[in-house]
Amino acid sequence: MRTGNDATQSGLYASECCYMEKTFKAGDCFSRCPRCESLCEWESVDEDVAEVVAVERSGSEKVGDQAA
Repeated sequence: MRTGNDATQSGLYASECCYMEKTFKAGDCFSRCPRCESLCEWESVDEDVAEVVAVERSGSEKVGDQAA
């Protein structure tokens, strides 16, 4: 989806130029890249990947915390 097009579904999207992530709601107009301000393509970010990143950032599942 390109800058200026409307999002068909709500979700997390990443710009192809700078890999900046941004949330768009269904019907929102895709903006320019927030980093470089260029017209860009936006790709939907897989929800499973977004969940893994959120877990890694929260630190709730640390390696080595498992009982032996």
